[in-house]
This record gives sequence, structure tokens and C-alpha cells, in this order.
Amino acid sequence: MTDEQRDDFDDPILKAALKRACGDERAPADLRRRIAAALANDSASAPRQPAIGPRPIRPWRRPVYYAAAALLLIALGVSLYQLTRKEGGEGPIPVNRVVADEVLVAMVRTHDRCVAEGDSHHLAGLPRDDFEAIGRSLAERVRHDVLSVNLADEGWRFRGAAVCPVGERRAAHLVYARGSQTLSIFSVLAVPRPDQTDSTCKTSVAAHPLAAMRIGKTVHALVCHGPANLMSPEECERLLNGHQDRIASPGLSRADAELLYAVQTGSARRGE
Repeated sequence: MTDEQRDDFDDPILKAALKRACGDERAPADLRRRIAAALANDSASAPRQPAIGPRPIRPWRRPVYYAAAALLLIALGVSLYQLTRKEGGEGPIPVNRVVADEVLVAMVRTHDRCVAEGDSHHLAGLPRDDFEAIGRSLAERVRHDVLSVNLADEGWRFRGAAVCPVGERRAAHLVYARGSQTLSIFSVLAVPRPDQTDSTCKTSVAAHPLAAMRIGKTVHALVCHGPANLMSPEECERLLNGHQDRIASPGLSRADAELLYAVQTGSARRGE
């Protein structure tokens, strides 16, 4: 039967003629009940037809949303990595060939902790204006060479000196401030790296520019922190190199320490 033939049954003229011809004819009551029961059973057991309308959008089935999800995961990974670095979980420091990476990381942590102490970060009995005496006293306490420098000419105010832990090592630690910047000088015994090729390095650890140099068994390092772009690893290196002869040794005067430094580094000038 075609759609056109189905539509003929809805013709009002045809319906009226059938009603006139068969209006008084009725099916037996028992037949009507059986038909009604059968129709009711069919209605109850028939599966529900889905509502007619637009198909729901399932974005996860579209490739563009897979790409967006992948980009989101990458962004979250980068954020987590940066957060980890800020917390001290730094990865390898490729430009460092002087000392184990964990020593530099420990210096940064000690710097932040001691800077928070303010001017109270200072050993009782140490002077605040005699850097030769400060260096000599610290060297006696840690039993190795100590870099002790007056940085007033460079605009840094001395805040104090103490013996502080750098990881599991005891280090001489001098702290300075200049405006919103802070600076540390560390002197610590450290085992050379297995791949050591340099005696100096400059790098940055957790937004702390720093420079380090090894003289004999001792590593002297300068760690800075403050608003971005005020100090760079290169500036830290220049500052460190400009004062590397100001080293005190345990049991030695400043003059003797300078002579020992010249012998160790081969920088003794003719006639001295």
C-alpha cells in the first residue's frame, strides 16, 4: 500500500459513507473485549521509541576535542613542573660542572631560610664590620677556607654571618641585602662532580641566579634572589670573581691566606 493510498482512508466523504452503511453494525461483545485486551498487551510490551529531535552532541567523539584535551594535559604538566621547581625539586643543571646539583639546590634553600631571619642571622661574638675577623672566625669553626667580603662598594648591606647547613654539610654563610634583593656567600667542602670540567659555573636554580667556583676542596658560591631582571648569573659571576682573593683559612692571617690562594691558583705576581 502506498502513502497515497493510506491518505485515501482519511477522506471525510469516504468516512461518512461508511458510517451510513455500517453505522448500526457492531462486533460481538466478546470479540471486542479480546481485541481490546490484545491491544493493551501490545502497548505494554512494545519498546519505547526514542523521542524525535536533534541528536545529543557528544564532544568526546570529535577529534578536535581529543586535541584540546591533550593540550590541556600538556599545560597542566608544565605548570606542575614549574611548581616543582619552585619547591626545590630541580632537575639537572646542565651548565654546572663544578659541584653536584643537589649542593646548589641546598644552597638556595638555605639562602631562603636564613634570609627570613633578618639581621638576627649572625653568630654571637662576631664583629659586623671586620670581614677579615669574620672570615677567620668562620674558617676556624668549619675547618676550611671561607670567602668573607665587604660588598658595601657594590651597594650591598651586610646583614650577618653564621655557620649553616647546606644539605648535610656545614657551610660558612654570609648574608647581604640591597633594596628588595638578597644575596648569600657560601663556602662549603664539596666532593667534585665525576664529570667536572670547569672550576667555575654560573646558572640559575628556582629563580635564584648564582655563580660558584672551586678552589681546592672548597666551593665558594654567590646566590642572589629578588625581583626578576635585577641580577643575572653573569653579574653574580663578575661579583664573585672580583672578590675571590678575599679568602680566610683556618689558623691563617689574611695575608697568609692571600699568599696561599696565589699559590693554589698560580696567580702570584712576579716580585711578591
